[in-house]
Amino acid sequence: MLTKQVANLYGIDTKSEKFLAATTTIDFDEFGAATEYMWGNKLFIPKRPAVPINMVEIEYYSFEREFFSFFFNFLMTPNNSFAWLYGPSGTGKSSGPAQMCARLNWPFFEFNASKRTERIDLEGSYIPTPDGMEFFEGQLTKAITQGGVLLINEPSLMEASELAGLNDIKPGKPFFLASKNAEVMVHKNFRLVLADNTNGGGDGTMFGYVGTNRMNSAFLDRCRGFASKYMHEAEEHDMVINKLIHNYNKGEYLISQETFDKFLDELTTILLPLIEFAGAIRTEAESNQLSFPLTPRTVIDIAATMLQYRSAEPQEKLQRAIKECYLWQFSQDEKNKISTMFKVKFGIALNLAKAA
Repeated sequence: MLTKQVANLYGIDTKSEKFLAATTTIDFDEFGAATEYMWGNKLFIPKRPAVPINMVEIEYYSFEREFFSFFFNFLMTPNNSFAWLYGPSGTGKSSGPAQMCARLNWPFFEFNASKRTERIDLEGSYIPTPDGMEFFEGQLTKAITQGGVLLINEPSLMEASELAGLNDIKPGKPFFLASKNAEVMVHKNFRLVLADNTNGGGDGTMFGYVGTNRMNSAFLDRCRGFASKYMHEAEEHDMVINKLIHNYNKGEYLISQETFDKFLDELTTILLPLIEFAGAIRTEAESNQLSFPLTPRTVIDIAATMLQYRSAEPQEKLQRAIKECYLWQFSQDEKNKISTMFKVKFGIALNLAKAA
C-alpha cells in the first residue's frame, strides 16, 4: 500500500523498467523509530537527480512519532489542505518538514514572513535587466510549478488578507499570479506548510511573540493543524551530540580532532543535566513565567561555545556559555530567577556580576 501511494505520487508503475531504473529502496530506519509501529520496513523513492535542485541536505534528525505520522499523511493525501505547524521555538516546525523532504527526495522551498510581507513577495516580480523587464520567480511560484513543498515561517506576522490570497491554490488547477498577470498550473505535488509560534488565533503576545495577527478563518479552514512539542530528554541528548559531530566534520569548529574528542568525553557528564535544566526553563516559559524558552537550538550553541573555554573548569565553561547564548536577553529579575533554577540543578548560582 505504501509503495503504491508513493508510486502514484510520481505517476509511475512500480513494476515497470522505468520505475526500477529510477528508484532506490530506503529503509524506514532512515526516519528512526517514529515509523516502527505503523508502516512496513522499506519504501521505494525516486533516486536523487545527478544535480539536485532545491534539495535539502540530509542531516541527523530524530523524528517525533506523532509528527511523522501527521506530516507523512499530509504529504501523501493532502486533499487540498495546507499544514499549519504551531508551538514554541525550537520544536522542529521548520527542520522537521525540511528533513522529511530530504529523505523523500521532495523539492523544498522556504520563506520567512514579516509584517511587510505581501503576496507579491511570495509570487515574484518583474525586475529591470540589461535585456528588459524580466520576471523573477518567488518561492511560491517555484514551488507550485516544480511540485515542491513551500514552508512559510511565522505567517501570523503577515496581514491576514495577504495570506488569504493563497486560498485559491489547488494542486492540478490553474492559479492566477497577480504579480505576473497570468495563470500557472499548480503541480499535483505542491504542498503548502505554515510554521508558526501560534495557531493563527492572534494569541502570540501572551507567550512573548509580539506582532502576531489573527488569521482569516476561511484560510485556517483549509489547514490541518499540529501542535509541535519539545523532544524527550534522551532524544535531545543524542541530537545535540550528533549535531556537534556533524558541524565539526563540516569544518565549522576550528579545533583539532583530539581537542574535539576530548571535549565530547567531558560533555557527557554535563549535557543531560543541562537538558534537564532547559526543560525546567521551558516549563516556566510556557506558563508565562519567563520571556524566552531555552530551546534545543540554544543548547547546541551553549555546547559549541563551551568548546572555546578549554582551560576553564566544566562549571565555569557552562556558566560563560549560558550567559553568552541565553541569559543576556533577560531583565535582571528574570536573570535572578534563572540563577536560582541553575543553583537547584547544578549546586551553584550563576555569577551574574559579569553577565551580559
